[in-house]
This record gives sequence, structure tokens and C-alpha cells, in this order.
Amino acid sequence: MQGTHDRNRHRDILARSADSGIDMQAEDHFDAVRSVVTMLCSVSLSAEYVAEAANRSCCEIFDSLGLRSARVGSILQLVYQTTARTIDQVEGHAAYVGRSLAFPDRLNALTVRQRQILALRAICGFGVGDVAIALSGSVEGIRLEQHRALSRLRVEVLSSA
Repeated sequence: MQGTHDRNRHRDILARSADSGIDMQAEDHFDAVRSVVTMLCSVSLSAEYVAEAANRSCCEIFDSLGLRSARVGSILQLVYQTTARTIDQVEGHAAYVGRSLAFPDRLNALTVRQRQILALRAICGFGVGDVAIALSGSVEGIRLEQHRALSRLRVEVLSSA
């Protein structure tokens, strides 16, 4: 239970920082970034690859922050995009082929973006505003896609019952 509390606290630190628009101090947010990156990797990768992918993502994120004066308002987007790119690289590596997490058949009915939205909202616990920042979308667009995804899942569940 403590791990869930820490992940939620770290996610909230990033979200509050993004809302405040203050300059980000990378050292102050390392635990928060690491926690969110690990959650994102855990949603997409098998357990044996999560730590390596999270380490690679964190290194790239903090390298990016050192190369430019990043405003905190873009940190969620930077974290999500960097981690998604790392996950894609791991999944594309020959040693990983055949080891990806299999989505339940019903989730395969959704678009990739709909799965991303549901994963960020339901598994990682992001608010709709945070998901909009992470996926470079609008709050209304994210809500609409989430509604479509849940409606599609409802149809899938009812049709198989």
C-alpha cells in the first residue's frame, strides 16, 4: 500500500509543478519522474524489462532537461513522450520479440490512443488534464476518446456475455 501512496504522491508532485509553471529543478523531481516512468513502463512491458527501460527513460529525460531550459508545464509531456519512445525501442529490439504483454482480447478492439488514455487514467491514475498534457491533446478530446473507449469495451463485454 505504501508503494501506491508514493506513486500517487510523486504523480501529484509532477502535476502540481506542471500547473504552477515554475522552473523545474531536476534534482527536486527525480523520485517523482522515476515513479511515473516506472508506472508507464510497467503498463507496457514485461516485468524483466521495466527497470532497464525506466533507467533509459530517466537518463534521457534528465539529459533533455539539462540541454534546454524546460518549463515544468511541459514535463508531463516530456516524461510521457520519452518513455513511450523507449518502450517502442525495447519492444522493437530482437531480444524482446514475443515477450510483450498481451492485451486482453477486448482491449485489442480499442485504438492505441484509447488504450494509452485508459492506461494513464485507470492504471497510472492521471487526471484528465495530465493525460491531455502527456498526449498533447485537449481535455475535451481526451474525455471524448475515453468515453468512446469505455463505450466500445461495454459493447465488447455485453456481446460476449
